[in-house]
Amino acid sequence: MENETGAFHPKGVVRPRVQVEEQIRAAILSGDLPAGHRLQSEAELSRLFGVSRNTVREGLRSLETQGLITKIPGAGGGSFVQRVDQQSLSRLLEDSVGNLIQLGRISVDELSAMREYLEVPAVRLAAQNRTDEELETLRAIIERQASLPHSELSDAENRKLNLDFHHTVAKASHNLLLNTFVHAMHRVTESAQYAPVPHSEGHAAWESNVRHHTELFQAIEARDPDAAEAVIRVHLNYIEGRMNRAITADLNS
Repeated sequence: MENETGAFHPKGVVRPRVQVEEQIRAAILSGDLPAGHRLQSEAELSRLFGVSRNTVREGLRSLETQGLITKIPGAGGGSFVQRVDQQSLSRLLEDSVGNLIQLGRISVDELSAMREYLEVPAVRLAAQNRTDEELETLRAIIERQASLPHSELSDAENRKLNLDFHHTVAKASHNLLLNTFVHAMHRVTESAQYAPVPHSEGHAAWESNVRHHTELFQAIEARDPDAAEAVIRVHLNYIEGRMNRAITADLNS
């Protein structure tokens, strides 16, 4: 039985759940099932594949875990194909790592080490590969950060600018996969990094952040990967200290 994008059919040589998962995954990755496409109902897929509805449900659950589909409940809901690109991979990584942190499976030290493994090569590549347009974007972000009226690290606009700065640096590496991982890890550490602090400490943290960003920008502008690495290591050590203090304060509250 054919649907509008191709044929799903029973394959007796593999486990029932696997045949559902593999055929739908192949259709998504080939583009036969485009982003936003609504899959047939579980009952219809069950008929097309020649398996039980429970088997179809298991296959769809696996595809959802992989970030390939999303399930929306309700009368107008169903299983919809997700966009497969850098942003979807980043969100999947962010959610998965965030869950592991909440479960206590990943420590701050492990997370900080991973950021170092990712961001040190990212800034070195950015210093080598950045374009003039990316450099001007970084310059504009720093200028806006330095002119913030509240001068607080936890200020909402500063938080956005901070993410934009690190994402632009990672993008300037011109390594798409590295950029994706840096993006995800940075968002995972965001909440702990901006834990509430007294105004004086928040202002000092803002000053340190702007100084580190400025120094990193200057190294990237000069196409000096060694200087860029030195700055990012100082910056990441600083962030790790803030996260540890935030977690300690949370445990003692």
